[in-house]
Amino acid sequence: MTEFLEEIQLSVKCDAMQTIDIIFIAVTGIVLYVSFLFLLLFMKNKNRMENIPKYTSLPSVTIIMPAYNEENVIAKAIANLKSLNYPKKLLEILVVNDNSTDKTAAYAESAGARVINNTKQGKPMQ
Repeated sequence: MTEFLEEIQLSVKCDAMQTIDIIFIAVTGIVLYVSFLFLLLFMKNKNRMENIPKYTSLPSVTIIMPAYNEENVIAKAIANLKSLNYPKKLLEILVVNDNSTDKTAAYAESAGARVINNTKQGKPMQ
């Protein structure tokens, strides 16, 4: 009786190992197939990928920065924007001074930004 149980256990272990081997081979085959298809598509479209047009000119950019009583930090913020890796001729910094009671507008102009003063009051603070 014990020999019979040992044979059953051995056959179950062999079946499990065969199943794992079959799954491994199937997954490996699928991965190789997909990789081969990717390689074929890459080789077929290689010329297309190399012929992507390069931009010869960059657009002009305007950065709009709202400000209210920011005299302590406005000059540094504008300096940080000016240090962007973008052509200076194509970059404009526009500060919208929202009825500040300090010297935000003067500091922004001295830092090199164009300032628009908004004298209208916005939504009342509650």
